[in-house]
Amino acid sequence: MVSNRFVKYILVAIISLVLGLDAMASNNTTIQSDSLSYQTSNNYFFKSVGSYFDSICHIRNQLVLSAYTLIGTPYMFSGTNTNGFDCSGFTSFVYSMFNMILPHSASMQSKLGDQIDLLNSEKGDLLFFGGKGKSGNYYVSHVGIVLENNGNSIDMIHSSSSSGVRVDNTNSETWKNYWSRKLLFVKRVIN
Repeated sequence: MVSNRFVKYILVAIISLVLGLDAMASNNTTIQSDSLSYQTSNNYFFKSVGSYFDSICHIRNQLVLSAYTLIGTPYMFSGTNTNGFDCSGFTSFVYSMFNMILPHSASMQSKLGDQIDLLNSEKGDLLFFGGKGKSGNYYVSHVGIVLENNGNSIDMIHSSSSSGVRVDNTNSETWKNYWSRKLLFVKRVIN
């Protein structure tokens, strides 16, 4: 059986060969060139694109286009593929298409990235929903991806337990009557 660590190092090696990157270290690996930085840490593989705004925009656009092609995929409890997705299975599947591995848990995904204001959200940002438990602590129970922020409204693509992968808009009745009350925060993991 091939270990995750071995697969991670193979991915890093392939990326470094393809992109002509400069260095490769051991356990917690950072490979860097003038334009790109790939980091591996713990069990997650993150790709961050330095200060090259155009590259970030390209990744964001491609990510949401890929997510959009999955509209209509049915909901499946614990689903992580095109046979069916749960909410975090959908987000982790879409991000994995771009070498960004997110854990298969909305709660764990909520611990990644930088918190931002909903009005400043961009394509590819993650929206987290939940509630307040009996102890008074907030819990995360759902995650979606910002599909578009046109300044007047935001489209979210997500895998809903009632209808599978779909788009909801912040001006819709569904958003106003349900999602807006459950929104906890927005996180940016593509930096």
